Amino acid sequence: MNEQPKLLGALPSPFVYRVIWALKMKAIPYEFIEEDLTNKSPLLLKYNPVHKKIPVFLHGDKPVCESMIIVEYIDEVWPQNPLLPNDPYERAQARFWVKFAEDKGTSVWRMFRSKGEELEKTMKETQEMLQTVEEHGIGEKKFFGGESIGIADIAFGSVVYWLEVIEEAVGEGAVFEAHRFPRLHAWIKNFKQVPVIKENLPERDWMVTFFKNRREALKTMKETQEMLQTVEEHGIGEKKFFGGESIGIADIAFGSVVYWLEVIEEAVGEGAVFEAHRFPRLHAWIKNFKQVPVIKENLPERDW
Repeated sequence: MNEQPKLLGALPSPFVYRVIWALKMKAIPYEFIEEDLTNKSPLLLKYNPVHKKIPVFLHGDKPVCESMIIVEYIDEVWPQNPLLPNDPYERAQARFWVKFAEDKGTSVWRMFRSKGEELEKTMKETQEMLQTVEEHGIGEKKFFGGESIGIADIAFGSVVYWLEVIEEAVGEGAVFEAHRFPRLHAWIKNFKQVPVIKENLPERDWMVTFFKNRREALKTMKETQEMLQTVEEHGIGEKKFFGGESIGIADIAFGSVVYWLEVIEEAVGEGAVFEAHRFPRLHAWIKNFKQVPVIKENLPERDW
């Protein structure tokens, strides 16, 4: 299979960086194909029809999905600079910590999306996850497997480096505290100083700005959905329009909100806000609103 492998991904996804690190550590040339996750390519949908997610690794015409499965596949196909140890027990231990990172590292992303009591809960869960690794994962070793980076370091590198950024972006207090997690702090410092990692880390300040903006967008989306939910439950009822069978002043007011929301939602491309299954009455109402001749003839053209 002589064709150069391809990696379908979007930056700054930590899951994509796991694969990038593995490829770089083994000095494997590859083609990176940037995906727009708001408009997924036919290639992505073809090669990951089950989850429709990145990363996808294409080796010839054979797709491999899920980041750590891809990393193991790369390690098996290209045996130089092995990421898994030869000893069966040590190999099992490495896989254990990879599984732990996969299962518990999700608290970092829940933390990013949360606020209030839910944020406090996810911050606590994240610290509990870190405490477990601090006490049982690293020990006195430089890396999880000893003196060189292995598969468990790749798995946790994508958790802890992104945690440092998200902690700053969220701005609700320290989670990854040096005095509480000294071994993990020493480990991530060593990890980031390895040349192949250092050269292939997303720039921190750019990441902080990216995640701050993303978090603000998520907050706005949630507030918009709360407004829509209120109207869905208390505004329309079973009526065709707010006031009954004909358009009134409330329909004019909300028409200018909802029609523009549909357009902005598509333009921003940060996921669905005005979902049909969640707001069936409002969807029926806006459909009726746009079909009224005087409205239909005086709506701005959507694609424009």
